[in-house]
Amino acid sequence: MSSPPQEPSNRVARVDSFLTDAMAQGLEHPWRSRPRGVMRPSDFVDKENVKDPGADTTHAVAVTQVACDEDSSASAVSTTAESSRRSSYEARCPERLMSMCPPSNYGTVLDGQLYRSSYPQPENFSFLKSLKLKSILTLVKEDIPEPFERFMADNKIEHFRVHLPANKGKVCMTQDLMVQALGVVLNKANYPLLVHCNKGKHRTGCVVACLDKVLAKPLKEAKETYHTYADPKAREMDEKFIDGFDERSILWLARAQGFVPDDEPRSAASSPLKTQSQTA
Repeated sequence: MSSPPQEPSNRVARVDSFLTDAMAQGLEHPWRSRPRGVMRPSDFVDKENVKDPGADTTHAVAVTQVACDEDSSASAVSTTAESSRRSSYEARCPERLMSMCPPSNYGTVLDGQLYRSSYPQPENFSFLKSLKLKSILTLVKEDIPEPFERFMADNKIEHFRVHLPANKGKVCMTQDLMVQALGVVLNKANYPLLVHCNKGKHRTGCVVACLDKVLAKPLKEAKETYHTYADPKAREMDEKFIDGFDERSILWLARAQGFVPDDEPRSAASSPLKTQSQTA
C-alpha cells in the first residue's frame, strides 16, 4: 500500500509567524495608537533624559510649554493669514462658485413665487439673487441700509414698504394696514416676491397667517405656521389680530388673481386698493 503524499517541506509559513516578541511589544506600545498631532512629553526630552529614566523632567515640561505657546502663536497667525486668503478669494471668485446663505427664518410660502424671511443682510444677497426676485416687501419703517438698497437697484428689484406696527402688549396692527400689505402679496405681477420684517417672526408671521385665511386655509393651520416661525416668542396679541382679521376685505383681489374661485358671495367691504410702494 502506498503511503499518503507528503506536503512539500518548503511550504511558506504564515506571515504572523515571523512576528517576534520584541516586535509584538513594540506594536502594543500605547503611543503607537495616539491621534495624529498629539505629542507625548518625552517627544520634547533630549537624549540624555531619555537614556536616564530618573532624570529631572523640569526641562521637558518647560520645552513642552514653549512648544505649546509657539504653536498657539503660529495658529493665530495661520488663522489671520487664512482669513486674508479667503477675502482675496471671495473678491476674485465667480458668483456661481460662492456659497449662499439664506436669511434667518427664511421659508417658502408659495413655491417659486412667494418667500418670507428676516431682514436680509449682505451675506444673504447671493442667495436672494438666486431666487430671481422681482419685488421685496418690507414691513418695518426703519431706513433701508445702503448695501440693501444698492442690491435691489443693481438687480432691478421693486421695493414696497407697508409699516405694520408690532403687537406688543396690545393689538396695534389695523385692518387697513394689513389689507395694504396683502394688496402687494396677492398681486402676481410682483412675483417672485420676498416679504420680510426684522426677525421674520411676528409682522411677517401675521401677514402669512392672514394670507392663509384669504386662501381659505383652516385657522388652526394658519396659527401653526405662525408658531413654526415665532416660537418660543409667539405673541398672544398677534394671534388675537389674526383671529379678528376679516379676509373678505381683500377677497376681491384673491379672486381677480386666481387664488380662489370666483363663485362665492361678494362682501360689501370689497373694493380696489391703492398700495404704498417705494422703488429702491
